[in-house]
Amino acid sequence: MDSTRTGFISAASLGGEDSYYERVKRSLLEYARNDYVESLAHIHWARDPLRSLRNVESVLVGGGNTFLLLRRLKYSGLFAQLRSRLVHGMRYVGVSAGANILGPNILTSNDWNIVAIGDFDALNVVPYNVNPHYVARGSSEGPTGETRAERIAQYLALWNHPVLALEEGALVWHTSGMAKILGTGRACLFTRGGAPVWYPPGTRLKPFR
Repeated sequence: MDSTRTGFISAASLGGEDSYYERVKRSLLEYARNDYVESLAHIHWARDPLRSLRNVESVLVGGGNTFLLLRRLKYSGLFAQLRSRLVHGMRYVGVSAGANILGPNILTSNDWNIVAIGDFDALNVVPYNVNPHYVARGSSEGPTGETRAERIAQYLALWNHPVLALEEGALVWHTSGMAKILGTGRACLFTRGGAPVWYPPGTRLKPFR
């Protein structure tokens, strides 16, 4: 099998993974026609995924349920091989659930643990958790409700990993310990003992420890 440029991991999807792959490929082709898109390979967690991963130069991990994604990656052996490739410099793009698995753990996911996994350790290739689809607003559940910021604060009471929350339209480019906010949305950095700090697009964040 010839090496292809980019592989798409569909394991977070609760629906048909083949149709998800086709939908993503069509969407990408609407914006860019290049070798990375036109040779997009489907890495299906249940169909010889390790061989598929070996034949790509970069990987795109789609959204869905974070807990399901993590379970399938670990069950199939993709998790260990993916982390090894990332440590050695493979390019990675994560969308929603695909972004959640990059940090130390997935405990700041917005998803429900519908598959009842007990192992929440993630790829740990960036030193912060990502919280996508962040909305800064008050609780909509009355006096007993919680905001997203309050839930992140609860996480930080027990874990000392920064949490980088991304508004819709925001993305973070991370390389060599440096992160930069890109896209159209803002990012908010939550740290233990500190006030949340908002960053507009174009901001370079200080190197993370």
